[in-house]
Amino acid sequence: MERKSWQWLVVVVTLISMVGASAALAQKAPVPDRAPSPSDPPPGQVTPLAVDTFGGRVEPVVGTDDRAHLAYELRLTNITAANLRVERVRVLDPSRGGRVVDELIGDELASRLIVFGNPPSATDKLFRPGVGGLLFMDVTYRSGARLPDQLEYRFNVSTSKPTGLEDSFRAGPTRVSQADPAQIGAPLFGKRWLTGEGCCETITSHRGAIFPIDGTFHAPERFAIDWVQVGKNGRLYDGPKDELSSYPYYGAKIRSVAAGRVVGTRDTEPEQTPGQFPNGLALNDFGGNYVVVDIGEGRYAYYAHLQKGAKGVLVEPGDQVRKGEVIGKLGNTGNTDAPHLHFMIIDGKSPLVSDALPFEIDRFRTRGTLTNYDAFLGGAREEISPEQSGAQRDRLPLHRIVNEFR
Repeated sequence: MERKSWQWLVVVVTLISMVGASAALAQKAPVPDRAPSPSDPPPGQVTPLAVDTFGGRVEPVVGTDDRAHLAYELRLTNITAANLRVERVRVLDPSRGGRVVDELIGDELASRLIVFGNPPSATDKLFRPGVGGLLFMDVTYRSGARLPDQLEYRFNVSTSKPTGLEDSFRAGPTRVSQADPAQIGAPLFGKRWLTGEGCCETITSHRGAIFPIDGTFHAPERFAIDWVQVGKNGRLYDGPKDELSSYPYYGAKIRSVAAGRVVGTRDTEPEQTPGQFPNGLALNDFGGNYVVVDIGEGRYAYYAHLQKGAKGVLVEPGDQVRKGEVIGKLGNTGNTDAPHLHFMIIDGKSPLVSDALPFEIDRFRTRGTLTNYDAFLGGAREEISPEQSGAQRDRLPLHRIVNEFR
């Protein structure tokens, strides 16, 4: 699994905190040079915090909890010369008269907030002058409910000294797409497949993997899943943790989730020793051996950490594949400490410079929710609650859900 990747990303993101040179942009709100005319548009408000939506537009997806998820990120930047804390964020739905549809405060707010230059686990969520960060949003609606065209916000902040700016202000909008997500088949076959590091509420190693490549932020893993299988013994492995033979699902057949054309492969990376992450791995090698399939409409299915060689990667660039066709075998190559399939839909051929697209699997069943996720990854026996169990159709398997694919 790829839980180490977020710690590596902190090193990259730390560089962004070196932007304090322009920290004193707003000591005082500007004063209009004339009285407003009745025909003028409503006056704007200079705010101590700049807020914008990463990626510009949000694409909804329905999860196994039967909720439509609007999973996205807000970029925040303190433009003042004071230290700033975000105290409360309310999400407003203009299509419902500005009704509050979500609210973040206290520990919940802190758990969703990353300040550049600080590790994700830091309890200090202080924005120093000129420093930015990310607020990870997961606004949900009942499945089938009418979704708004946009969302707006009411922020409450506090500052270490007066700035001349209001501590309570509106922000937005965030545009909401009405497009349907990709409808796909399952990439694996069989029972007890666990959705590892999945969307949407928890900032997992995938959800938090937003980082600058060649000077531009990209978020390819917002909806990505690490698939591992709960063994018949109820555990992740059966035998020594550092031997591939202890993972019964190692070598499982990987299936194309849709018809398409293969546009990228690699089959030369060695198998890693499970139980630990590799050291010194180049960024381009994080995916290990992989297959990328163009499934149309600007969508690319990416399958990573496959077994090495022609027996692990079964297709070549240019091949046309059918939905359900076996294209490779599950391995343990690249940035991984246990065999798993990393799967996601992105908007380009390269996972480094692409962005995530939502997807829903057409037909499957869910056994329930793994309640002891961290302990299970460490070798403990599964503990599964019936939450989110049952037949599923056109749903995104959410984090910690145990699934059955036929």
